Amino acid sequence: MGAHNIRNSEPEQVSMTSTNFFTHENWNSFTLANDIALIRLPSAVGLDQNIATVGLAASDPAVGTTVTPTGWGRPSDSKCQNMPLTYTSLALEIPIYPIIYM
Repeated sequence: MGAHNIRNSEPEQVSMTSTNFFTHENWNSFTLANDIALIRLPSAVGLDQNIATVGLAASDPAVGTTVTPTGWGRPSDSKCQNMPLTYTSLALEIPIYPIIYM
């Protein structure tokens, strides 16, 4: 946490290891629906200019809205537990489409 480049050690960087996490109760590994989890850290983290909370959207984007996918996660579907989370920013913008159930 607090790093601008996770590949380099930075003075303001804070690293922690946690094995305590909670996935969304409706997580679907096939469709990747509800691909979100909460991680319980082993100790409190102080918030400052480099470490802050992030708000989650109160609702889904409207159909037709263009979004840029970004986030932290594993770079593949590997089951390796030691694989670190990495930042991903996809070089694309995609429109939101309605979900059509058949």
